[in-house]
Amino acid sequence: MIKEFIKDNKYKILIEENTICIRNYIRIEDISPLNIKIKFSDMKLLIKGKNLIINKLDSRDLRIIGNIIGIEFINEQ
Repeated sequence: MIKEFIKDNKYKILIEENTICIRNYIRIEDISPLNIKIKFSDMKLLIKGKNLIINKLDSRDLRIIGNIIGIEFINEQ
């Protein structure tokens, strides 16, 4: 069971008040205080808001904080 969790390559997005946590992203495509665009294997995620900053960043996990106004999924198929 632990092996399956470690090998899990599916992306996960957790949205809480003023925070978005993302797991298994590929890269950050664009960043500004108003928009952050994240690339996944089959889509992109556009986060819109004010005073957006990346609070945590490593090769698998990303945490964005700020006044989040909306999110938009962009299908790449």
